[in-house]
Order: sequence, then C-alpha cells, then structure tokens
Amino acid sequence: MRKVSSKRYKGNAFIYQKVPIVADFGRYAFERPGYVEIDFVEHNGGSSAGVYAVTAVYTDLYSQWTVRACGLGKNLRSVAEIDRIAHRRIPFRVIHYHPDNDKAILKVLFERVRGKDSIHLSRSRPYKKNDNAHVEQKGGDKVRKLIGYWRFGSEEEVRILNEIYWRADLLDNFFIACFKLKEKLKDSRGKTVKKVYEKAKTPYQRLIESEYLDEKEKERLKRIYESLDMVKLREEIGVLTDELINLGTRGDKMKVNFKDKKYDLTKDIFQRQ
Repeated sequence: MRKVSSKRYKGNAFIYQKVPIVADFGRYAFERPGYVEIDFVEHNGGSSAGVYAVTAVYTDLYSQWTVRACGLGKNLRSVAEIDRIAHRRIPFRVIHYHPDNDKAILKVLFERVRGKDSIHLSRSRPYKKNDNAHVEQKGGDKVRKLIGYWRFGSEEEVRILNEIYWRADLLDNFFIACFKLKEKLKDSRGKTVKKVYEKAKTPYQRLIESEYLDEKEKERLKRIYESLDMVKLREEIGVLTDELINLGTRGDKMKVNFKDKKYDLTKDIFQRQ
C-alpha cells in the first residue's frame, strides 16, 4: 500500500483540516442575523510587490449589514487588528463566519470560535467566488467605488481609510436602502429568466424588524440612528477621501511597476467605477 506523506498537513495547511468547506452558504440569507461572509480587497495599485493596505469586508447575509476595516499588510498581526476593529461595528451576535481561504483570517477566526459550540466557522471552495457572492459584490460597491484603485502603503493612509470606513459604515447601514435577492425563476432548462427581489430596506430596518435581536440591542441601534446626520457624514467622508488621495506626492505613489512596465494609475482605465 502506498504511504501517504504527512508533510502536506504540516505548518499552515493545518488550518485547512480544521475549517470545513461550505459551498452553499448563501442559503442562510433568510435565516436570521449572524451569518457573516468575509472577503479582502487589496490596495496595491496593480502590483503585489511590497507592503500595501488591505481592507476586510464583513457582510451579514440576512440584514446586509456591512462593515469595513483596513490594515497594513495581510500578515497575522494586521489581520487580527482588522478583525478587532470590524467586530466593534457589528451590533449583533455572529453565529457563523464564512471567509475565503486566506490563512491569516482563518487562523484569527479559528481562535475566535475555539471552544464555543454556538459559533461556527467554515470557508469557501478555492477559486469559487460565487461561494462568497454577497460579500464579493460589496467589495466592488462599498470599497472600490468609495476609494478607487489607488495604491496605499503607509500607516497614515491606513488610519485615514479606517476613519472613512467608520463614517461610511454608519451612512450605508443606517440610511442607504438595498435590495436582497428573494428567488431566481428558471426555465425548463435550468436557465435563470428572472430575479425576484425583496422590497428595498436599510440594514438598520432589517435588524429592527428582526425577532432575533432583543429590545436592548434594538434600543442601542435606535439611539445611534437618532444621533446621526446623513449630510454631515457625507461631508466628512468627502474631506477624508480628498486627504487620502492627496497624501504625500501623488505622482510618485500613483505609478507602479508591473511586469517590467510602468503604469500611471491616474489614467481613467485604473479609475473605473
């Protein structure tokens, strides 16, 4: 009998043994708040060389509540800090995490759920973006459309990004209504011919209407909502975004080498929305 080497399970691969794959995580979209998908957006300006900022996006399937947090690099220490920041902005108990196959976030979340039978962790299939479809869509809508495709690689830029996200999370979750897919109508060949959506609501509205949040949690959300000024939030986001883009020497930071070619990231092709 052929001997199977144990080397493949040593080191970082150990985490893949411990975290199961779930391909149909989207089925929890109508269960209750607490089923959260996680994905990362890299701010490398088109080149993966060197150290650059990364943004983690956490999206609750039921309410569409989304939080963003940024760190410098994708090492374990940075991702742990990103996860800490993100959890400060999640107003309900998470019962199931579902990231991609990034080792750092899997390790951080594995430690978070270790020994807790009421909290679960799974991961998507490698190279199958549809397994995390909800949060994948948010990465483009809530990150790229907000701050573009620039390269950010300093602690100061990360600080400003987190200031932007803090305000943008409040704006989007409390004031911006979003649709949620209810069902797909298919023909006899299995081809989708129509998508049916629920009535557009803000994530805040969905949480307030949920029977799974207690009155104390709902009262806290209502107090936050009543303290917010949508116009002021938009103005502050605009000021911070300008500060971010203009930080340092723009011409130097917006040009990167990629496969021995220099690309100017100020061109329209890199600023597509």
